[in-house]
Order: sequence, then structure tokens, then C-alpha cells
Amino acid sequence: MAGLPVHDEPTAMNCLAEIGYGTLALVPRRTSLNHDHPAWKNLIEALSRNSERDAMRLVLDLDGLFMADPHARAWPSLASSDVKEGDLAVSLGKRWIQSAKELGVSLITITSGPAQPMGEMTSGPAQPMGAARATDDPRLSVHRGRVQTNEAAWDRLGPRISELLQTAHQCDATLAIRPAAGNAVATTAHYETMLQWIESEVPLHLAADVDAMIQGGEFPMAPRLVRHLPSLQCLFLQTSHLIHETQGEFHLDVGRLWRTLEDAGFEGPTILRSKFRAPSSGGPPGLDDAERAWQAWKTATSVDHS
Repeated sequence: MAGLPVHDEPTAMNCLAEIGYGTLALVPRRTSLNHDHPAWKNLIEALSRNSERDAMRLVLDLDGLFMADPHARAWPSLASSDVKEGDLAVSLGKRWIQSAKELGVSLITITSGPAQPMGEMTSGPAQPMGAARATDDPRLSVHRGRVQTNEAAWDRLGPRISELLQTAHQCDATLAIRPAAGNAVATTAHYETMLQWIESEVPLHLAADVDAMIQGGEFPMAPRLVRHLPSLQCLFLQTSHLIHETQGEFHLDVGRLWRTLEDAGFEGPTILRSKFRAPSSGGPPGLDDAERAWQAWKTATSVDHS
């Protein structure tokens, strides 16, 4: 489970374990899971203690907000043509990867980020490095991701990701990239292309995101994922696909997708993510949302773990 922004991590872990979840995705944030936070040591001690007690697996998803700069919303981009931003993305990523053992994490997921510097991604005045890049129209985000994923972007991404892979190897951690709409690596097809530019013998794995696949038009979905089974480490899934929130005309048969993967031998976790809602729509997701999603997941898949 991921996406409980108003719960501290140890509390979320305790409550999610009681509901039945077996995996918690940790996302860095300035208010708690942050190396520079005064309660950092106490937090990681609590996470270690609770994960052992609850047999909870931890995944670290490096996509936190305002982590590089309190004025910059998004995580710095590994694909950016701005050398300063690219270097910052590498140094920030390495710092978190080096914390993997301390956090009790063996799997770390990253995103490539978009290829353009922030000022070129939006209309109007240039925005701070790392500010919000995606548009409100997912089709436009995907279009931008495809247009900007040219050979120059791969040339930048290859060495930067290779450096992170070496750090992960030294820290006994597995690194997987999560495609995201509007990013240089926006689809599983982009992931396949990206592998040709990796300059490390350490493998780059895949953390597939169902919504990114939908926005990228990657159908049929299950065969594509099965093809990547040797490298597929986990699956990200919006809870809206389980509890039937508005998804336009598209309906995802979660149970059928999961059974296909399970029959093919997939043993990784599925990480359920809740979207942050406006106060008028109920506010940020809470434990009631997590429990509803869990019950829906069990109904759809007829399994007792995610």
C-alpha cells in the first residue's frame, strides 16, 4: 500500500498490517521520512521494529515531493538536459539508496523524470527545477513523453542510471524503474529501449505501473507484463480500479490481470495507491480507503496477500 500522506509511517505500517497488507511503499517526504528531519533516527528504528513484528515488506519509492528544494514540487529528473538537475537527481538518488539497509528496504523504485528542463515543459514563466511537470491532460503528458524520448535523452539517462545501479549493488538493493506518463521512460516499451543504454552489468528491473500502461496505450496488458516477468519486481495499481471510482469508459479486470501474472509465476507485490483528493471530495486518503481497497482486492483476486 502507498498513499497515506497524513499518517506517519510507523502508524500506517501498524494499521495496514492489521487490515491484512503485507507490503508498505515508503515515499520520502519533508515532514517525516527525510534524512534531515530531527526525528529521522527514531523513525527508522520504529520502522525496523514494526516491520519485523508485523512481517511487513518495505519498498522505497523515490518520487517524493519537495525533497530537493522546499520550493520545487517534483523529484529532480534523471533525464533532464539541465546538467545541474541531472547531477542533483543522481546525488539525491544515491543518498536514498545508501539508506536502504538502514530502512530495511531491499527494493527501490525510481522514475526517469522528463527529458526537458522545467522551464521548457510548461507555458508562461520558467518554473523552479523540479516543479510540477505533468499536465492535466494525460494524453498530452504521454505525447510529450514520447516526443522527448530521443537518443539524446537516452544518452543522458544511461550513465546516470548506471551510477545508481552500482550504488544499489554495493548496498545489496534491487533497483527498478517505474514508467510514468510525461517521463522519458513513460512505457514498458521505453524501458526495453532504455536497457540498451545501461552501462552497468547490474540489471535494471521493472516496476510496472498499470495506469502508465493504460495512458500509454499498452494493450493487451497481461502479455506485455508476462514478457517482462524475469525483470518485473512489483506492480503499482490505483485503488480506483478496485473500488470503481470514475475512470471514464475504461474498465480494468483486476482479477483477470492478477491471475494471468500469478499463473505465469509472478511473486512480487502489488502496491495499491490512493489518489490525493481535494477537501471538497473527501480530503486525502485514509485508513478507511485502505480497508475498502483491501477488501476489493481480496474479492477481485481471491488471494490473501498483495
